[in-house]
Amino acid sequence: MSWFSFVKIFLILITSLSVKLGEQALPIEKSFIVDSKILSEKISVTTYNVSPDDENIAVVYVTDGQKMIENGALERIKLLTLQKKIPEAYYVFVSTIDVITDVDKRNTYFFVMMIMSASLKKN
Repeated sequence: MSWFSFVKIFLILITSLSVKLGEQALPIEKSFIVDSKILSEKISVTTYNVSPDDENIAVVYVTDGQKMIENGALERIKLLTLQKKIPEAYYVFVSTIDVITDVDKRNTYFFVMMIMSASLKKN
């Protein structure tokens, strides 16, 4: 095979790959701050939507979100999804770290809520 033929085949393959990728929506990753007036808290949230065009996609909430991202969970999710080892989903990482004070409020968010929930069930 001549060099010219090889280049033509390579360009055809690359072009068809580009067209295929253009048909699918690319994953979207967003980070934002939720300013809750009711809780008087600012909460950091990161979302990762593997399939933005799919309205019926599963939603996965990840508590301790910032710590999970820092420990590589999001990168692992991206890899496993790409390898088709886990299904596509819309991931919501909710941080427990206060965006102003940098204090981890995990115990406040979860254990206090559990106690409140248990006391409401009794009544």
